[in-house]
Amino acid sequence: MFQDWQNEYNCRIVQIICRTDVDVLAQRYFDRQISGNRHQGHLDTGTPEEYRANFVERVKNGEDQPLTVDGPAYTIDTTNFKDVKVDTIVEWVKSHMEQAS
Repeated sequence: MFQDWQNEYNCRIVQIICRTDVDVLAQRYFDRQISGNRHQGHLDTGTPEEYRANFVERVKNGEDQPLTVDGPAYTIDTTNFKDVKVDTIVEWVKSHMEQAS
């Protein structure tokens, strides 16, 4: 689908791929679920253990892969948000967008 868009609109796609430990990811989903800040349309009812099992299965099935498009990808570890260097990411995106101009 995204490759079709890229071809149809002749656009450059850059990807930011966020990775973290599966237990951290499961806990974040659960915390969001119980925060009261999610739209009611999200029918989240899982436990951290259920989310973890789901994520492990998705990784095993290869569902955690980057989009299949022509373009660069930047992978960051978001396990600890304090370690994420936003300025570095922004500069990376800018440099790749400028290359497309």
